[in-house]
Parts: sequence; structure tokens; C-alpha cells
Amino acid sequence: MGLPFADVAQCMAEFHPHVYFDISGGSGRKPHLAKLKRALAPFHGADWDDPEENRAIPLFEKILFATDNPPVAVWIAASLEILDYLHIPAAVRELFWWKTAARLLRID
Repeated sequence: MGLPFADVAQCMAEFHPHVYFDISGGSGRKPHLAKLKRALAPFHGADWDDPEENRAIPLFEKILFATDNPPVAVWIAASLEILDYLHIPAAVRELFWWKTAARLLRID
């Protein structure tokens, strides 16, 4: 996602229809997860279940699951922690896990 430039990555994905990104890297350790959560969390007092107030919900339609380091099992657990923390609904989780990548790669 471009930490420490998460805000730039988010703006690019929000305003450019062909820009997507992933949240891999950073070893999947707690300090990196905390940075991702902080970068993606909605504003103070927001309704975390409302896509208009929690911008992470629509943003996760353009975030792809990926891993380059550490092993896949670590990033699956880390991704679940992030998705749960941000209140990402099931339909958007499917987009994150595989549907967006399948659409982009034209895999049915």
C-alpha cells in the first residue's frame, strides 16, 4: 500500500479507476498491522459499518490480497485481523480475497 505513503495510495485508488493496490509486505508483524489499521481506519466518531463514513469499505473493493513476505499463512491471518478491525462486510471481503483479481485478470 505504500507505507508511509498510504494517504497517497488511497487517493490514487479512489480517484483513478484503473489503480489498485495490495497490503502485503512489512512482515505481517504487529507494528506493520498497526500502521495499516491506523492508515485505513475511519475518522473519530464515524459509523464503522457505514461505507460513507468508513472509507475502508469502498476502498477494499480496490485492494487485492497478496503476499511476497512472509509466508501466505501469516498474511491470511493478518488480513483477517485487518478486515475484522475495519468492519469490512462479507461481500467486500470476497472482492479483496479473489473476485477483484479474477475480474482484472478476466478469470471466470
